[in-house]
Amino acid sequence: MKHSMSRIAMKFAAVAVSMLPLPAPTPRGDTFELGIFQAELVPPTAGYFVPPGVLRDSFSVSPESVIAAARPMTADELRRFVHGDPEATVTSEHALFVYPNVGDCMFRWRGALDCAQQRVIVRVWNGKTWNPYLEPTNATVQLATFVDASSTDSVFVLVQQYNGTRDHDRLLTERIEFARYPGRQSLIDAGLAHADVVVHLDPGRRSSNELPPILDCLKGWMEPESLRVLLADDPRIRSGPALVFLRSAQGERPLELLAVFDATQRKWFGPHGTLEEPTFDSASEDPHDLRFALARRTAAAAEDRESTLTFDRAGNLGIVELAIGRTEPCALFVPSITRSGRDGGDPLFRFEVRRDDDVVILEPEGRFGADSLRRRGLATCAELGFDYGFVLCGTGVVKLVIRPHAIPFDAEVRAVVTPLAGRFERPKDAATETTPYVPVNLE
Repeated sequence: MKHSMSRIAMKFAAVAVSMLPLPAPTPRGDTFELGIFQAELVPPTAGYFVPPGVLRDSFSVSPESVIAAARPMTADELRRFVHGDPEATVTSEHALFVYPNVGDCMFRWRGALDCAQQRVIVRVWNGKTWNPYLEPTNATVQLATFVDASSTDSVFVLVQQYNGTRDHDRLLTERIEFARYPGRQSLIDAGLAHADVVVHLDPGRRSSNELPPILDCLKGWMEPESLRVLLADDPRIRSGPALVFLRSAQGERPLELLAVFDATQRKWFGPHGTLEEPTFDSASEDPHDLRFALARRTAAAAEDRESTLTFDRAGNLGIVELAIGRTEPCALFVPSITRSGRDGGDPLFRFEVRRDDDVVILEPEGRFGADSLRRRGLATCAELGFDYGFVLCGTGVVKLVIRPHAIPFDAEVRAVVTPLAGRFERPKDAATETTPYVPVNLE
């Protein structure tokens, strides 16, 4: 009995030693690449080869018990996982990695399948169980984002293979990566800074086949047909508002997709994998306010007005953006309040364009602007010498696009709006306000 207890004590002593940090692998100067954002890699402090039988009956086995049954990786074996050495990281066992707890985390496994039936799943210990993360659309890139729920100094990540056929059930790893999750706003800011073209797709455009005649470009410019070809009916952006980040063509290379942000699911898609927002609460946030929030960041509402007007240019186009609402977006059209839904639909805004001594008033035609939005090309304002179109960007935000017939083109634009305080308020009961003129200069 004494010898048995001694062997147990020695076993736990070995486990304690194996959990001590190994020498950190020498970094290669690379980062956790997300297409539009590069996060600093965090190296693991330890790694283990875990026999599959340890978690066969339950995924509630604690990390300490898993490690007790595992074989510690040597510093060289761990380095190969971190730096990428496919030939040296083929194993029939699961791979367990221990990282420092840096808060909101993201982990990515890249590799290959040993057979068509095999799947690789990333599991993270949350204090009670090994929580699974599985990317269904790309079996060779598994990306997990999570908040460590164990309230410890370490994060335990297990890479498991399952459903592999006999003699084809090995874990084929190209590389593992771990970093701190940068946060939604940091990702959006990085995308706006580094992408050449950023397109917002509003909730009404569930498919690339339904793209409007004029795209809502937050940066750069592109034609709908180019985006339609690039997305090819990608099903991942049909559920609601989305931001599409693109890199412009280099020589004969086509436009390159960097990332897509689905504002409803709070997911980032792209060649980097699928990145989910770890702390997203669908009940507490309205994804349709994303576009309004971006407009408000560009121009904050004045104390005496609900609306703002800004001007930008894209090539030979002038883009005038109107945002209505001080803290929350206001309706762009009179909402329907009857059971039949046949009332409402009149615009609550109009643009006044002044050039020299002439002034024209422009507003969408048709109920809820349907006639203008269905127009395949731009309308013409012969009086002031330009073509124009409207882009509904989401609740509270609309654009007026101006393409002059001749350059240089100098004009001024202001907006007259009727902000409604509530759905049941009618325009006759609301005050009308006018924005200052903004110059539209195209050379």
